[in-house]
Amino acid sequence: RVHELVDDRQSAGLVVDVAGRAPLCIGEQERVQEQLRESKRLLEQVINAIPMNIFVKDAHSNYVMVNKHFLAFFRMQPHELSRLNTMTLPAPDATRRQSLLDDQLVYRTRQVLDQPDITLQDADGNWVSFHSLKIPLIGDDGAVTGLLGINRDIRAEKLAQEALRQSESRFSTLFHRSPVPQVVTGLNTLEVEDVNQAFLDMTGLGRDQIVGPPDSSNTTIWDQTSRELVRSVSSTETEHASIEFSIRGREGQPRTVLAAAVRITTASGQKYAWSFEDVTDQRAAQQQTRELNQTLERLVQQRTEQLTHANADLQT
Repeated sequence: RVHELVDDRQSAGLVVDVAGRAPLCIGEQERVQEQLRESKRLLEQVINAIPMNIFVKDAHSNYVMVNKHFLAFFRMQPHELSRLNTMTLPAPDATRRQSLLDDQLVYRTRQVLDQPDITLQDADGNWVSFHSLKIPLIGDDGAVTGLLGINRDIRAEKLAQEALRQSESRFSTLFHRSPVPQVVTGLNTLEVEDVNQAFLDMTGLGRDQIVGPPDSSNTTIWDQTSRELVRSVSSTETEHASIEFSIRGREGQPRTVLAAAVRITTASGQKYAWSFEDVTDQRAAQQQTRELNQTLERLVQQRTEQLTHANADLQT
């Protein structure tokens, strides 16, 4: 009787299983299959649009999906994917073995494997640096069904980092050899992160008395006025020149300086490079000149008054 029902339903354009479960129209089945194909096409478009090597493996390290960037890297054709396994990947044997060990680690621990800097050999024999992620895929039943792999090319980043390191090295050499007293501070902070010899000579202080947070140093170069000025400068994004304030030297003696602040970029972030001109003696000389002028003005005024009184006496 089941077979008769199956025959009747099939003749009516229905699809049933041999157990005679709920029927599914052939048209409905085709619609579902088309939706699945459309979803697959959309997924392929998405992963192909991402400029990284993306792949999916099953729980036996067989490749089940890769994007065009992965294929281009290994110079493979899509039809080759059907027989592609980690151990048949067109790569050096050591690379394949390590990749297989990484796969097994992900399957066993069910944790993301994050490798910030690995190297893989492309089809031309060039070694390329990648930031690699392998993410476990977990089925509805809680079992590991495979993994998602993402390899991001970091060659440009490494070149930029190396250029920055070289730039910092040149800056450090110029900074420490400069005859101009200089310090480096962080943004929005009074912490001195570096100091050159010329600044130590100007203040008479040791490096350990300057570098570090003000509260942790044996002394601090900033007085209350300069603290406010430095904080104000550090909270902006512009360069500053000819800022006059006092800093503390040996035994707390103040030194009057003209300061200039320039924002610089380092591997650890944005900083301020401060350059100083010690104008203590110049300001002292100017003060002495002002006091001398004031003294002369008083003497002239006194002499004028004396002469005025003398002339008045002669007239009487």
